[in-house]
Amino acid sequence: MSETTPKSSHAGTLGQLSWALFEWARNPYYILIVIYIFGPYFTNQVIGDPVRGQAIWGYINGFAGLVTATLAPFLGAIADKVGRRKPWIGAFIVLMVPAILLLWLAVPGQADAGILTLAVALAVAGTGFAFTEVFHNAMLPSVVPYHRLGLVSGWGLALGNGGALFILAAMLYAFALPASGLLDWGWLPQQVLFGLDTASFEHDRIAAPITAVWLVLFALPLFFFTPDQTGSGTTARQAIRAGLADVWNTVQHVFAYKNVLSTCWRGCSSTTASWRS
Repeated sequence: MSETTPKSSHAGTLGQLSWALFEWARNPYYILIVIYIFGPYFTNQVIGDPVRGQAIWGYINGFAGLVTATLAPFLGAIADKVGRRKPWIGAFIVLMVPAILLLWLAVPGQADAGILTLAVALAVAGTGFAFTEVFHNAMLPSVVPYHRLGLVSGWGLALGNGGALFILAAMLYAFALPASGLLDWGWLPQQVLFGLDTASFEHDRIAAPITAVWLVLFALPLFFFTPDQTGSGTTARQAIRAGLADVWNTVQHVFAYKNVLSTCWRGCSSTTASWRS
């Protein structure tokens, strides 16, 4: 039985902008949680030992990366058979949001069970973040004609970086700089906004609920205004079987793609070398 690729009309300008705006929704997670606010707070304050904290943080991200790398080929192949992408994105957002909100409970002096719970939440959120990127990018060819792929993709990158810078500046203004007490600038608030308790690090932990709300709010245009690829009519069971068969077929013929293997090997070698150093 021959397969046909589902066809869909390209999105209008509003749909294309809504696709790009999803990067505005996603990127603050990486900026606020992974890099600048929650990550350093978790390793230095929650764990209490920067060295041990960095090690635990590395294990969490490594585990999330391993899960993503293991499941991505299978989920991607299955999604290709089903055709639609937005249900997958929605499902991973549903997984991410409670996991991110749980980080509000991260206070110093956690018992091992509490740290394990936070580690699982971070791993779930990180894996969901990676998979939303995979399926969001997979939508693009059905959203825009070929000659506009680079332009609309650029919109996404610009909005993603712009959103991350905007929310980071807002967090610095509202919480981080007033809490530090190091700067006596007239335009800065004298105290942390919203009456947050700096003694219990609420000004750091607030990054989690803000990130979760931001993600949901700015993801909505994608679901309302960006058309999804037409479904293929394949049932979930058929899609799983066909997707797994495609992955197995790729594994069997992996040595036919020597250029890809060479690139992957160089990337893995460089990552291992940097980790050892």
